[in-house]
Amino acid sequence: MNKKRVRRVSLRPTAINLGYESRAGARRASTPLGELCSGVLAWLTPRRMTTTIGLATGLVLAGAIGMHPAHAGTYVMRNCDVPGHGNALMYPWQADSTPLPGFSVTDACATGGGVGFNVDESVSGGHDTSILLIKPTGERSQIKFVKLVLWFAARLAGSGQPLNFFSTDLRSGGVSQYGLSTTPPGSENIVADQQLSPDTSMVRLVLRCGGPGAAYSRDTPCVAANRVPLLVRGMEVTLSEDVPPIVLQPGGPLLQGGPQRGIRTLTYAASDSQSGLNKVEVLLGETVVASQDLTPRCPYADFTVCPASEHGSFEIDTRAVTNGAHRLMVRVQDAAGNARVVYGETAVEVANELTPAASTDPREYTLTARFEQRSGSTLTVPYGRRVSVRGRLSQGSVPVAAGTLIDVLERRDRRGAREVSRAHVKTKADGSFSAVLATTRPSRTVRLAYRPVEGNQVVSPALRLRVRAASRLRASLRGRVVRFSGRVLSRPIPKAGKRVLMEGRAPGSAWTTFRRLRADRKGRFSGAYRLRVRRPGVTLKIRALVRSEAGYGYLSSRSRAVTLRVR
Repeated sequence: MNKKRVRRVSLRPTAINLGYESRAGARRASTPLGELCSGVLAWLTPRRMTTTIGLATGLVLAGAIGMHPAHAGTYVMRNCDVPGHGNALMYPWQADSTPLPGFSVTDACATGGGVGFNVDESVSGGHDTSILLIKPTGERSQIKFVKLVLWFAARLAGSGQPLNFFSTDLRSGGVSQYGLSTTPPGSENIVADQQLSPDTSMVRLVLRCGGPGAAYSRDTPCVAANRVPLLVRGMEVTLSEDVPPIVLQPGGPLLQGGPQRGIRTLTYAASDSQSGLNKVEVLLGETVVASQDLTPRCPYADFTVCPASEHGSFEIDTRAVTNGAHRLMVRVQDAAGNARVVYGETAVEVANELTPAASTDPREYTLTARFEQRSGSTLTVPYGRRVSVRGRLSQGSVPVAAGTLIDVLERRDRRGAREVSRAHVKTKADGSFSAVLATTRPSRTVRLAYRPVEGNQVVSPALRLRVRAASRLRASLRGRVVRFSGRVLSRPIPKAGKRVLMEGRAPGSAWTTFRRLRADRKGRFSGAYRLRVRRPGVTLKIRALVRSEAGYGYLSSRSRAVTLRVR
């Protein structure tokens, strides 16, 4: 057996200096922020996981089917209390069915208490207890283990023979590999990770009187100083699978043949018994005309993290595309990123009625719109600031009737985003109207639209609203230790969290990045660092930089600077 010790990160603030050698002997790195040093981030939020529920089988495929190349995408399963993700059940982890005398396991995951490994006043050498995670079989047998991350507290102090905590993973051929290892006295608030092999069939977390293997004495008991020497607060397992979803041939009135006008219905059904389904999209040609995001229904707490099957219907507005023949495509993606595409058996012939040409119709509708704050078509604003759009609708030279409904259409600034109707406003007697745009949502393109009783809708020129990110920062300085915490206010946050750069400035120095960290799904971040030299009277400043990035629809911005005075 090969014994391997895996990286272990303590959550206690440590004295890792920035710009000079740390206690741990870190190599020197020159930076103007010589007075500050980085600390250990309290609750790092890893990439979001995805595991699913069992799916219905036996779906028969029909029609032309496409499939993205298998790529063994990864997703994550979280159990108990993983920071930033709330409480979840311990299952599919399970306690050892036959614990040896002196040990027991308490499952308090549902209430946020984690998994407690309990001991009597003394236990015999070689005795242990454990919790297990066993690879599923049957339809979910293609799922593979990638990595294990644990949040735990090991209070292993005591007398007699030492208590030890370690992990093992059982691989093909019945070979067990040792992974994580913690010896007395242990420590509070530990984050540890272990890489797992694709052929791992079981992961086991063990508390033993004595060391791994034969490194113990049966004649000497363990007398623990704490009745709960090991508390596992949260478990996160990264998994992989490369099996695409199963998708039935779509149906419904939209595919019944003949010219299609207005809003038509399309039915669909799909399943994925591995990681589960997280997105369904319908396209006419290259245009996404309907979609459903299943992520809000993903519990992320079993091997199948998202819904195992989904069926329903979409109301397709054929006016979203030009008249003519369009190939229909239903695209389904699972939680691991595998996708399958099913095409309609025949092309959809769109034949909506057109409005008369503007050059020959004296009753042509004219719709104008502009930002109240400026005359240009692009406006950049801070998060949360009120923005208004004013416009006018007329038919020829005559204003439309008071009370005419105008749609406010918005499209997110990201690839593949659909234009959706966010609100309705009414015209006044002179055909004018105003609409208030929320700036607590990401950057987007805005158009105003009017749909006559007959004919195509009339839309205004596009307006681009660019919204800056927002964050809040608090910090304190006691002695030489600076602690900070904050929150990214501009949401939604990407699944993997949001990058935040901490910047600092000492007197006479430029602003310098001294920490890169990641906020959790609720936007929270925190950390601590230590001043190398305590110089009473010196004033330091720190601030948080929230940068623009793919999947996050806000422009970069910085928080208010916090001033700290060394005493």
